[in-house]
Amino acid sequence: MKRCKGEEIRYNRGVDNRNPLKGIFLILFASVAFAMMGVCVKAVSSSLSTMEVVWFRAVVGLIIFIPWMFWRKISFRGRHPFFLSLRAYSGFFALLLNFFTIRHLNLATAVVLNYTSPIFVMLLAIPFLKEKISWDTVLLFLISFVGVVFLAKPEFSLKGLPFTSGLASGFFAAIAYVTISYLGRFESPFTVIFHFTFWSALLSTPLTLVHFRMPFGPDWIFLIGAGVFASAGQWGMTKAYFHGDASVISVFSSVAPLIAYLFGFLFWQEKLTSLANIGMLLIVVGSALLSVRYQKTHGV
Repeated sequence: MKRCKGEEIRYNRGVDNRNPLKGIFLILFASVAFAMMGVCVKAVSSSLSTMEVVWFRAVVGLIIFIPWMFWRKISFRGRHPFFLSLRAYSGFFALLLNFFTIRHLNLATAVVLNYTSPIFVMLLAIPFLKEKISWDTVLLFLISFVGVVFLAKPEFSLKGLPFTSGLASGFFAAIAYVTISYLGRFESPFTVIFHFTFWSALLSTPLTLVHFRMPFGPDWIFLIGAGVFASAGQWGMTKAYFHGDASVISVFSSVAPLIAYLFGFLFWQEKLTSLANIGMLLIVVGSALLSVRYQKTHGV
């Protein structure tokens, strides 16, 4: 689809039009929206399959973004199909695994496990970017790892699979976030969101049809809410990474676990043990510091 001149100029300018303060505000907005999405997902997790919730979330997003893109004459195809596909597939698996984790664990734990993405960014940098391990990196890894162990201890006995899926969602999210930061120099944020949402809907359709269960009553409200809040969060998160370095923006996304903790306590009276709370704190601090170090090393 034809791209308007203003948009073409804007995204050709690359990092020149970035606004770090705007990026910080947008990631805070996105954190609240994603926490509300988690509330909606957990509300229907006992009555609908995880894949069906993923499908509804994606379809609602398409309904929201496609008319907007037509109106603004924004390209659906984009100019970097490989990286758009990489962001889409990694985002889909991160979303699916995150929803599965939310279904089986408390909301705060699920969000913190997804927030381990900066840890995986560093791990990926070692083999692919040939980064050498320094003592401070090892220390930050140990801090984050101890946090994971503390957080996992209450869950290992009966809920090992959901815990593992939560860590896997953080891994795929790391791939998605770094890819978004790269695409921000060349593509419209709506093109990036469309690819992710379109492929999420398409990939989740077969299993949704096999295990489809018609939503009933309040389920519709929560499903639509999940789609709306996810779309708002996706827009805010994507725009945030367009306006600032991935490592800087990810530091401010650390408010997400706190918001999820408050919502989990408010709606489901979820409580974590003292050991789990310490684990959450160690993961957030370790991940944030790893993000800062990654920026200083690579300037992503």
